[in-house]
Parts: sequence; structure tokens; C-alpha cells
Amino acid sequence: MEGTVSRLIHIYLESEKTLTLNVWLCASEDRGNEPFWKKQFLRKDALAEQIFTDIKSLLQEVLNVAQSWKGTNLEFATKLKWHS
Repeated sequence: MEGTVSRLIHIYLESEKTLTLNVWLCASEDRGNEPFWKKQFLRKDALAEQIFTDIKSLLQEVLNVAQSWKGTNLEFATKLKWHS
């Protein structure tokens, strides 16, 4: 049985020197003890000014992409090893 797909939108500073940002999107789902995910950069090294200017349309684009990803689109991420 599939779990719930969680989505994360991360806008972060790529370069303080050039004031560029990255916009990264991730969807994940735990299936038992196995994590599945999909990730994508929607913008990489984008000028902060451009991100701020386009923030409304950018967030709509990100939301559309994030909502289009279903559990069946996710790939196995990694084998988790638990330590006691």
C-alpha cells in the first residue's frame, strides 16, 4: 500500500556573491521502510531579482509540477540502514 506523497518546494541562495537562487522541488513517499522520491530543479543559478519579479507565476508553475507528481512517478531513493 502506498503512503502519502509529501512535497517540498525549496528556494535557496545559490551564490551570495552573484545573488542567485535555486528553486528545487521534491516529492517523496515512504513505502514501509523504503523511501521513494522524485526531484527537479525548476530554476538553477537564477538571478534573485528575476525570481522576485516572477514569484507569482513561478509558484504557480512549481505547484502545478508538484501536484502532477503521483506515487507512481517516484523512484526508489536509497536503502535505509537503522543503527541501534
